[in-house]
Amino acid sequence: MAEKVDAWWLGVLSGEPGNDHPVYGSDLHAKLKGDILKVSGVLESENARKELEKEILTLGEGGIRRVRVKVEVVELQGDRGVLKQTILAFYTNAAQARMAERHLEGHSGLRPTCSQVLDAQTAADVLKEVAVEWRRELAEGFRKGKSLLLVEVDEIEVFRAAELLEETKSLEVLVLPPKVY
Repeated sequence: MAEKVDAWWLGVLSGEPGNDHPVYGSDLHAKLKGDILKVSGVLESENARKELEKEILTLGEGGIRRVRVKVEVVELQGDRGVLKQTILAFYTNAAQARMAERHLEGHSGLRPTCSQVLDAQTAADVLKEVAVEWRRELAEGFRKGKSLLLVEVDEIEVFRAAELLEETKSLEVLVLPPKVY
């Protein structure tokens, strides 16, 4: 995803119009006018604003003298579904799983209700909820020293969250059946 974001900013700096930001979509606009970068739009969280500011700070090159940011943060209310879903994603090690967890935290509009990196000892309760076929595979992964990222999200966010986890080079992503809140 970082490459897509970098490519988007490169497009902005080279004057390419009209592409949607890879994370914030069409809600974010940026244009370089002379040596002034103008950024405007709507973001869904203060976290998203902080991530955007980090992105802009990496643009120190390219002849930018000033940056004007007019971004409104509009926290979404009442857009929660009836169900929550658990996503399990395996990684080669705990460090990769934590990086994937941070990757999710930085995305606008995605609000996990729970997120944790698990190992063989801390995953016992999770394994009880997984189908028998998957339990063996998960247990084998733990025996090989792999780590598991468990994320609970609202049913409305599950597809986006799973897609983002696929981008983080996860070994396997499993979406468990939904449960009532």
